[in-house]
Amino acid sequence: MGNLPEDRPKSKPLEVQSTSDPRIIESPEERKEEEMKDDLFHSPSYLVYQAIVGPAFEFFVQAQQVVRRIICIDLHHRSRGTLSDEFEVLQIAHKVGADLETLWHRRPSVIDVYGQPEALHDTLCAPVALEVCRTFRQYVANFLANFIYLHRVAFAIYPRTDRVNGAVDKIIQLATIESAGSLPGHLPVSFMWPIFIAGLEGSQDQRQWIVQEMQRMAAARENEPATSISRHPSADKILLLLEEMTRRQDVSRSWADSRCVRRELFSNPFVII
Repeated sequence: MGNLPEDRPKSKPLEVQSTSDPRIIESPEERKEEEMKDDLFHSPSYLVYQAIVGPAFEFFVQAQQVVRRIICIDLHHRSRGTLSDEFEVLQIAHKVGADLETLWHRRPSVIDVYGQPEALHDTLCAPVALEVCRTFRQYVANFLANFIYLHRVAFAIYPRTDRVNGAVDKIIQLATIESAGSLPGHLPVSFMWPIFIAGLEGSQDQRQWIVQEMQRMAAARENEPATSISRHPSADKILLLLEEMTRRQDVSRSWADSRCVRRELFSNPFVII
């Protein structure tokens, strides 16, 4: 073999790495847990619940999409102030308002049972009927908030319409029902935006009731299991923002912009919705 030594060490055969990763092999316990999850989504109770709530949830999602259209015409997202700007905003706002009315008239009929959980007891057990009605109240309150929000963004210099006044009254009515039957002792997080926007356009008595409810929401302890997932993380700041905005509106007899006031009061941004 020439100059190569005959007793050179034999090379080891290449080790073929296995493509199977033992970490991705499911244990019997993990496989059982996955099967239980699949069974949950195919269980009769879940399917019935989704059949009832599903159409209302689609209505809620469509209403949330309208919020984006309103945001796009506020003074922080487009030019405002000139005659042509305001004319264009009014045209867009009228179209948004018409779409809101159409969406409301096309709402699922089942959503109107939000105040009658006892009427569902022949079909659903009491806890499920109560939860369904609570969900519907939250959907309706957030939908009605769009009418108030649209007015403040596009029609603030004009008197409040019957639709706006009716939305304020209805939101407070829904919140009153929800507050009376709320287990944590305060309104859920999903009511924060509706009562905040209603408080900016409500009467003195309505505003006082809303402030009291927001105080209860802000006072909820974060370490309590019953309130840990239902307490708004910025409830105390939102309460201060509402009080300051209404104070300025009372003094100036005109509307106050929430984003401008929020920047003056707080160094860090926060979300209300």
